Amino acid sequence: MRRGCRAAAPAAAVRTTCLVLFLAACTGGPVEPPPAAGPAVDPAPARPVLVVGIDGATFDLVDPLVAAGRLPVIAGLLERGARGPLATIEPTVSPAIWTTVATGRMPEAHGIRGFEGVPGQTMTTLPTTEMRRVPAFWNILSDAGRGVTLVSWWVTWPAEPVLGTVVSDRFTYTRMEAAIADEAPKPGEVHPEELGAELRPLVRRPGAITAEQVRRFLPSFADDEIERLIRGTDYRHGDSLPEFKYVHQADRSTADIALHLMRTRPASVTALGFYGVDVLSHLTWHFMQPERFPRHTIDPGEALEFGELIPRYYEFLDGILGELLQAAGPDVTLLLFSDHGFGPTGNLPWSGGHGAITRGAPDAPDGILVLAGPEIQPGARLDRAHVLDLTPTLLHLQGLPAADDMPGRVLREAFDPAWLAANPPRRIPSYGTVATGRPAVEPRGDPAVDRATIERLRALGYLR
Repeated sequence: MRRGCRAAAPAAAVRTTCLVLFLAACTGGPVEPPPAAGPAVDPAPARPVLVVGIDGATFDLVDPLVAAGRLPVIAGLLERGARGPLATIEPTVSPAIWTTVATGRMPEAHGIRGFEGVPGQTMTTLPTTEMRRVPAFWNILSDAGRGVTLVSWWVTWPAEPVLGTVVSDRFTYTRMEAAIADEAPKPGEVHPEELGAELRPLVRRPGAITAEQVRRFLPSFADDEIERLIRGTDYRHGDSLPEFKYVHQADRSTADIALHLMRTRPASVTALGFYGVDVLSHLTWHFMQPERFPRHTIDPGEALEFGELIPRYYEFLDGILGELLQAAGPDVTLLLFSDHGFGPTGNLPWSGGHGAITRGAPDAPDGILVLAGPEIQPGARLDRAHVLDLTPTLLHLQGLPAADDMPGRVLREAFDPAWLAANPPRRIPSYGTVATGRPAVEPRGDPAVDRATIERLRALGYLR
């Protein structure tokens, strides 16, 4: 089936296994020697998979929160699954890493290197799908007849034609920032385009956050403080409270959209991303661990008031993960990932960081990877996993081979030996380039969205 055609995903795609890929950062990664090439498509039905990315998640926080009983969903997955650190690439910039996750290729191959387009070009736009030079897993799956649903994944605007649905990473950004007073859908936000009107009511605006929602994260806030947070229209880039309001509503919107699509348009693979952990970790780590900032005076009252904001956000996403698992059904294959880890910088204002982009941050800190499901060996340790390995592993779960031009490998050590023996990994030479599946176009941008998002990234320390 050619890319760009549209069809409903098969009903059998509702059943899924359970694989959690919870990923973040480090450097380097193993390369699997390519086995003999096999057919591009396995004729047997593939197990559907749910891919959930949590930007910036780290075992340094997950493990103590699990031990304290605060992340029951992730705790259950850890108990019955395989786990290990996940290495990433440097510099730890999200568009590049999420595109590496999606393609199984390094930035020099896929073409997305950072936040401001391609180096050497005079561009004011953020990176777009038109700049990506190789197929992503959603292109490969669509070409193989596997239905996909994609929601809020980095660098998915303009939405590409797939066998299924794409809700680009600019759908909620557009609603909540640059075009907050303009509710009209923008071209390229969604595929198929007409689905935008159906999904638009699921996008929660910042001012629609409720007092009850705020109290969950900031229980010591007085009523008048909550009211000012809710009603405040003076969004300030890099200010932790407005940022909290925006990222909470964006992540909740992503979950609501994904849940709606899972129930109405089930697909072989559903993939989505959450970004609030990253933003809040950059801005509020010093409140959580003031002892890690000896050169600064952290107000004890503020530390008490805001010190639990990041842990409570992990709890919030754990609850969302439970909702997604329930919607997917008991047999779901879940991939839950993040592009890098996090740690304290010892410096303000960016008190949390990851890699050289933030002064004082740990170098490309390890992320986390957890896999669980019928194919997975409970208790298996994953000591050599890398972000390059995720697309080969996802394709293997879908009965498709990895390609020789993908440096990563199928994570064999995570699988039950009997299942792996019956389903050995295969390789083909290449899935080609994106240009083989769509016409060449000049990169474009939405100037209003780009200006607002670039300013936000600059305020968070990603851009100078």
